[in-house]
Amino acid sequence: ASGVLTLIIVLLSIATEARAQVEEELCDIETKSPCSIEEHEECRSQNPSDKIGVCKCIYGYHRAFNGASCLPMEVASNETAGTSSNGTKETSTSTAKSHLEFSLEGPSAVQLPQDSVKIRVKFPNADAPRGNSYSYLWELLQGTGLAFASSYKRPVLELSQLKEGNLLFRVTVSNSTHSGQQRYSLAVEAAKVPNKPPRAIIRPESPVHGVEGTRLTLDAEGSVDDDKIVAYKWTQDKGPSIPLGAMNTPILTLDNMVAGTYVFR
Repeated sequence: ASGVLTLIIVLLSIATEARAQVEEELCDIETKSPCSIEEHEECRSQNPSDKIGVCKCIYGYHRAFNGASCLPMEVASNETAGTSSNGTKETSTSTAKSHLEFSLEGPSAVQLPQDSVKIRVKFPNADAPRGNSYSYLWELLQGTGLAFASSYKRPVLELSQLKEGNLLFRVTVSNSTHSGQQRYSLAVEAAKVPNKPPRAIIRPESPVHGVEGTRLTLDAEGSVDDDKIVAYKWTQDKGPSIPLGAMNTPILTLDNMVAGTYVFR
């Protein structure tokens, strides 16, 4: 029984370590791509013979979490080193980060052919970001393949090449002391198709032969429209005057017909 328990613990540890490595961005040792000098990143190999490395922050910068931007290390870091009574160094961590208040500015729905949109992070105080660097990370939770973004690490998410469907994002904003998350949903609706006129279909088809003094029924329920038929209107263009029933229904009934030629539309 203890052997089985040990095996499970080992598997969990390996899986956890694998997930941590997947979250780091891989790079080409020779070209340094996709690491960005402007974002204070460098491509660092894990072994001397490796051709593939990992994007790491340069000296003096650090990430708040995997995928976040590299920020300058502050004098007052989250960890303070001290010395215990036996002379060994020990580390004590500070309290959890305070909640960061912000909102998201952008439409909840757009309709094609509009194929681009911008979503902005907005702070309650317009001066909040000044003098205190923030990192931004937008994560797509739903809607893979429905939009394209040039960067997911900026305060403004610019989406283009939109396709019909629903998208859901989660944005994390943080610095050394504060952190917050918000979700944003966007519905991309299909383009409107130009409305076409309905096509009237009358049964029985013209010409219709009747017998004097009998009843004749004209049926237009088979008429079609690309959206929805909202009204009917019958008009007598030619023929003897006879009592007519309701002229605004799909079925027109003619009673006590007299001899002659009738034209209805």
